[in-house]
Amino acid sequence: DMSDKHDWTSIGSADYPFTGVFDGGGYSITGFHAPDILSEECRFALFDTVSHGEIRRVILREPGVTPGTATPTSYCAPLAVTATQSLIENCAVIGGSVAPPEGYAAGMMGEAYACILRNLFNSADILCHAPNSELKNTGGICGAAGGSYGVNLANEGEVFGTHLTGGVVGFQNGGSLYRCVNSGTVWGSTMVGEFPAGGIIQTNEPGAVTADCYFVAGRAAKGGSYKGSLRALTPIQADLPRNPAALPLPGPVDGGAPGWGHSRLAPSGAVPCGG
Repeated sequence: DMSDKHDWTSIGSADYPFTGVFDGGGYSITGFHAPDILSEECRFALFDTVSHGEIRRVILREPGVTPGTATPTSYCAPLAVTATQSLIENCAVIGGSVAPPEGYAAGMMGEAYACILRNLFNSADILCHAPNSELKNTGGICGAAGGSYGVNLANEGEVFGTHLTGGVVGFQNGGSLYRCVNSGTVWGSTMVGEFPAGGIIQTNEPGAVTADCYFVAGRAAKGGSYKGSLRALTPIQADLPRNPAALPLPGPVDGGAPGWGHSRLAPSGAVPCGG
């Protein structure tokens, strides 16, 4: 319980990134909130920077990522600000909100470069209130992903942004997303970007692949947009994620055990199954 912890520092930094293995064992962190004094860059998350590391089985319950101080370049997310060449798996953010007054916002992590992301779930509301002139990426799981592989990612929280905004990822530059589900409402301001906010992803750059994903019809203008490969981004009815007969929604991974199930973490829908 971090409710009474007001003076603490995120794990890792740009100069000294976290490079180890952090296994939360499925335990929960509650009362998670911004410290009284943020770093000079106003970056805020449990982990600031992760490089060649592993984070698994961490649950953050009802985080309050709403720092009173933020800058146009700040980035707020519950789990990590930036991850590079790392493995992030079997983690969840349950309820709460991420709502900085400026800068970036994401439900799980801000940026993921050349990472493996699997079995991740978010139900926090993501509200990015940056001015329309600031180009900020907002996503239910990750704001921006470059050259990463993501599978079995799910979002139930509301996602609002002023630039590239997606239910799972806002902007993907290379890499791939498979078997993702979004049941949260995704929307943005009139200057949200080149295309409408997407139920799964807003902008898919050349070389990027987003495939075999599902989003609840009416919660977003479309599944995704732009130059990369978009395949089988399917709108579904709102009650489908809650129907046990419909699981596993996107199917098993590599012929193995079903990839989706129901859990006490998310009574309103399906979540990825992990360790």
